[in-house]
Amino acid sequence: MIVTIGLVGCGPPGPRALLDGERLIKQGRYAEAVGRLQRATELLPKTAQAWNHLGLAHHGNQQPEEAARAYQTALHLDSKLAAARFNLGCLMLEQNNLPAAVQELTAYTLIQPTHVDGWLQLGTAHLRSKRLELAATNFTRALSLHPRHPVALNNLGVIQFQRRQSQDALNYFKVALNQDRAFAPALLNVAVVNQQGLNNRRAALEAYRQYLAAHPQAANWQSVDEAARQLNAELNPSQLALQPVPATPPPQATARTSLVASVPARPAPNPPVAPAPRTNPPPIANVRPPTPTNPPAIAARPPPEPPRPATNIVSVAATPVADDLVIRPAQDLATRTTTTAPAPAPTVTAPAVTPDAAVAQRGENTRAEPAKLGFLTGLNPFSRKPKEENAPKTANVIHATNAAVAMNAAPVAPPPPPPVPRYPFQSPAAPRSGNRTQAEPAYARGVKAHQGGNRRKAIEEYQTALRADPGWFDAYFNLALAAQDTGELGLSLIAYETALALKPDSADARYNFALALKAGGYAQDAADQLGKLLRSNPNETRAHLSLANLHAQQLRQPALARQHYTRALELNPGHPEASRVRAWLASNP
Repeated sequence: MIVTIGLVGCGPPGPRALLDGERLIKQGRYAEAVGRLQRATELLPKTAQAWNHLGLAHHGNQQPEEAARAYQTALHLDSKLAAARFNLGCLMLEQNNLPAAVQELTAYTLIQPTHVDGWLQLGTAHLRSKRLELAATNFTRALSLHPRHPVALNNLGVIQFQRRQSQDALNYFKVALNQDRAFAPALLNVAVVNQQGLNNRRAALEAYRQYLAAHPQAANWQSVDEAARQLNAELNPSQLALQPVPATPPPQATARTSLVASVPARPAPNPPVAPAPRTNPPPIANVRPPTPTNPPAIAARPPPEPPRPATNIVSVAATPVADDLVIRPAQDLATRTTTTAPAPAPTVTAPAVTPDAAVAQRGENTRAEPAKLGFLTGLNPFSRKPKEENAPKTANVIHATNAAVAMNAAPVAPPPPPPVPRYPFQSPAAPRSGNRTQAEPAYARGVKAHQGGNRRKAIEEYQTALRADPGWFDAYFNLALAAQDTGELGLSLIAYETALALKPDSADARYNFALALKAGGYAQDAADQLGKLLRSNPNETRAHLSLANLHAQQLRQPALARQHYTRALELNPGHPEASRVRAWLASNP
């Protein structure tokens, strides 16, 4: 909520100055707004919203340094004022400070994960950083919230073009145009891709002409017109027959227009009275004022509306809850996390039997024995007994018999394994420490809710703690655990990433991050994290068992699975699942 509640026109001078400044911002009178809002911050020095408005006024008045200081002051006073975080992230993006933009916008998307503009801005920051996978993930997330959003579609087309997938890029641009026939960036990009990627010069010329007719005031009109003229001269030389021939012939079509992926324009700084409908990008109170931009090459139109101001701040990380229901440091997690080996093969006749996939299903662990195992052991996907195989056990025998009968037939190559999806790492920077004393009460409430089974309440309290102290590893780690339990894997994964940014050597954070990656279907990335863990902690039995399960099941690498199962038995011969591991090893020599 923006801080205009109770600020009436006849009120005290501080609120009145704030209202005057807000009104001037809406009217685009930024220089005048600066003076009124400076007065407001003098009278209301502890009001974060006054500083955020001052940042907007400086921002619109082309004073980026002053705007950044005002936004940062607002966040210092109220770290959960998401509007200021969004505005600061967009300012950093305009200044091409891409690491800072990514940090602020990532935080904003964690606070307001359902607001389209945050994902569009974050995607643009990654796109400018040449991190195409991350950019594509962000724009795809925007589409999941606002289907067929032209900005997201257009910029996904830019990404495909940079991947040399010209036809896919053209398809994205056309879908964007289906949503808005006058959408300049996609119209121009259709022309560029047809000319440069698909060599369809006539289609390119037609698209150039449409763009020039629809946008006569465009800043790049002259350069696009020159490209169209040269292309027309190349395609229709007869039209120039009656014109005098210049002494020096014009060059061949070299005035090529580039694809432009511009930042989504900042939404208008009009604070919403009520939430916008879900079908439109949500408005954000007091977002950055519009400023002139120079798009590099495929243009991306600004979202229709700004995101709403965030009411919850973000952050990520967490400490485990012990069996006595007391939060303990992360390093204690190893003593209570139960890992089990995979199930033995149902029949030795199978050429390569892997452990039962059901052993690795985390979700069932959490629901199977909550009282006995404690809710943190649910993070270990290998802590339950295996289920029965889905296929009948006789199936292996039937296949063996058929193979013997067809012994003289030409061998049939096994089908290739399906592609393994990869996780788009956000790689956040380690947040700076804040006010630990202020954060501790919310953290304690989060622990209480966590141990009471109220994961949603725990998440909210951990986030509140992180607003006060964004650099608290335990709060990030506990947030990741709670989010993983509620199925919010996106929040859980970025929480683990941030926790590891704070403590890269945390074995528990690395291990549980791997489990979350596996739960999200990122088997290879999970294996990579377990590999990192074992390089620094080679005697981690749980990591050997988990990595063996991944190699035996999802990654189909039984030789590597055998190595890790064998090492796990060497480290702990009396492990509760040792007999099942030995049975699997006997079935897979």
